[in-house]
Amino acid sequence: MENGGRRRYETDGEREEARKENAKRFYQNVSELRDTLFGRECRVCGVSKDRRNLAVHRKDGTEHEEDSLRRISFLKSVNPDEWAAVCRPCHQGVHWAKGHLDMDWDSVEFRVQERITHDQESRGVFSLPASGAMLNPERDASIEGTAEEMRKTMFGNKCSFCGEIPEDRKTMIHRKDGQEHSDMILRSKKYLRQLDPDDWVALCEKHHRYVHWAMRYLHLEWKDIDSAFRNNLE
Repeated sequence: MENGGRRRYETDGEREEARKENAKRFYQNVSELRDTLFGRECRVCGVSKDRRNLAVHRKDGTEHEEDSLRRISFLKSVNPDEWAAVCRPCHQGVHWAKGHLDMDWDSVEFRVQERITHDQESRGVFSLPASGAMLNPERDASIEGTAEEMRKTMFGNKCSFCGEIPEDRKTMIHRKDGQEHSDMILRSKKYLRQLDPDDWVALCEKHHRYVHWAMRYLHLEWKDIDSAFRNNLE
């Protein structure tokens, strides 16, 4: 029934169902408008909105109200060129690159486009020396203890970036050239003796994740990441 142009509900259940339907219609309209303005794919990794939720990032990094991009009136007032759709992992990575590698959005997007244009080189899979011999017998002979103790002696147990010692998880040991490797070589005393510590670095889980993200999507090498991070601390 209509009363003064407004629908009259017979029960609270009808009113609640109508509220849910209106909310669903509203968020659908917001979602469609965001898709039209910013696209349906992550601007960094290319993942589709159908596979992963996308955030809308302000390219200049300035803060904005969290719910502003859920308001149709605000969305209709923005310049889409000043924003970019990114998935959650890449959104975190972009903010990390801005805050710790001193990279603005243009730098990130340039690296992404360069990677897409030239195709990222395969970093390959790391394999141990065929001979199985120690790389430095004199040095390695002094490394004793359990495999965990050997790892701490060879690589340290603090994150190279933040200096933290993970309490609930072991420090991640990252190969600087980004090559994939079996976790077994870092858990076996036999294999550890065949590694050159200068080729590896200890990182906490968070920075290990960001380093891999920067290598994969920005096509940065370890020396680029490490240098930018150190310079940003000065």
